[in-house]
Amino acid sequence: MTRLSFVAPVVIAALLAAAAPAEAAPRGPTAKHKAEARAFGRAIKRSAREFRNRRGAVLASLNRQIDGSAPCERELLSRPYDATTEVVEAVELFDFQNAILTPVQPQLERFAARLRQAAPTEPVLRRAAAEWTRYVALPRYRADPGVCVVYSRWKATGFSPDARPIDLAAYEAFEETEIVLQGASNSANRRLRRLGVSAETARVLSRGFPNTALEPGLGGIVF
Repeated sequence: MTRLSFVAPVVIAALLAAAAPAEAAPRGPTAKHKAEARAFGRAIKRSAREFRNRRGAVLASLNRQIDGSAPCERELLSRPYDATTEVVEAVELFDFQNAILTPVQPQLERFAARLRQAAPTEPVLRRAAAEWTRYVALPRYRADPGVCVVYSRWKATGFSPDARPIDLAAYEAFEETEIVLQGASNSANRRLRRLGVSAETARVLSRGFPNTALEPGLGGIVF
């Protein structure tokens, strides 16, 4: 399996744009809200530096994930699309996501903690901080000890629905959480800029954080 210099996340921009709620017309910025925006911006910049410092660890984790799924990849890709395939795809996507997020989990938790400490009262920023806190704390399925082992064990049961390794409803709920988070991040980007935070700092959220810090130009939150 060819090792990648980095793997671009799956783009779900159309869904995210559709999911973003309409923002109320903002009132004139107050001194308090400007101060909250500056604290929010400092949290983004500090965490972005920390994520960049973990880029090598994320790359190594992704390469391990690719190597681990390579032995069964051909069989997985050759399956006709059915309910079994949906489960396998969910397992694979979670495994890929974990390869990115596991090496930066402490940094993600610090980012959420910084947003809680900033304690914004401005509605748009408060919602973004709450969605980030919720997202970071959400448990994720892990294909342990790997996609191929999980797939083989399930295959040995004849792909019994009772033995499937992941609950698709839980997976779909996690995807929805990501969509809501990106919508809140997009709104926070716009509000931060109105409150005086630099465009470069504010855009980090809407372009897909932490991926934008790990590799500039990548989109999506985690995929």
